[in-house]
Amino acid sequence: MIRVAVVEDCKEDSDVIISYIKKYGMETSEEVKWRVFRTADEFVSLYDSAGLADVIFMDIEMPGINGMEAAERLRAVDPEVFLIFVTNIAKYAVYGYRVDAMDYFIKPIGYSDFRKRMLMISARRRTVLRGAKNDPKQRILPTLLLRSLARARYADECIGHYGLKARFYLHFTSPIRRYPDLI
Repeated sequence: MIRVAVVEDCKEDSDVIISYIKKYGMETSEEVKWRVFRTADEFVSLYDSAGLADVIFMDIEMPGINGMEAAERLRAVDPEVFLIFVTNIAKYAVYGYRVDAMDYFIKPIGYSDFRKRMLMISARRRTVLRGAKNDPKQRILPTLLLRSLARARYADECIGHYGLKARFYLHFTSPIRRYPDLI
C-alpha cells in the first residue's frame, strides 16, 4: 500500500491528482490511499515522524506558510519521504534540491509523468525491502510495519464499516485488542 498526501489549496488541482492516484491504483492493482490538505499549516501540524504518507505532492503557493517552508519542516522530522512539488511557479525549482525533492512539476501535470514517478517510487520501495532481507537489522521491519498501522478506534457511534455497504450494521467483538494496538 502506498499512502499519498496531497497538499494543495486549489480543489480543481487536487481533484486532478486524486483522479491520477485512482487511475494508477486501478492500472497497477496497487492499493493507494490518499489524504488532501488544503493548507501547508494543516499538513505540518498533523505530520510526524511516524509517517503520515509515503509520497507527498505539494503545491508551493498556499495561504499561511508556503510549500517550501512546509518542506523544510517536513525534512526535519522525515528525511526519507518522497516529496514532489506540483506548482505554477518555475522559479522555486532550484530550491527543491535544498529539501531533497524527488521532482518538480509545473502545472498542469500530465498522467504519464505522474505514472512514471509513482512507478519509480514503487520500485525504490521494493528495492529497500529486498535489500533489508539479509541484513541482521531487518528484524525491526515487521515491528515498524505494525506500528505504522492505524490504531483501532473503539466508539459507540455508527461510523459505518469499510467492508460492508449496509447503512445499519452492528458488530460485536471480544475484548481482545489488535496486536498493533499493543505495541
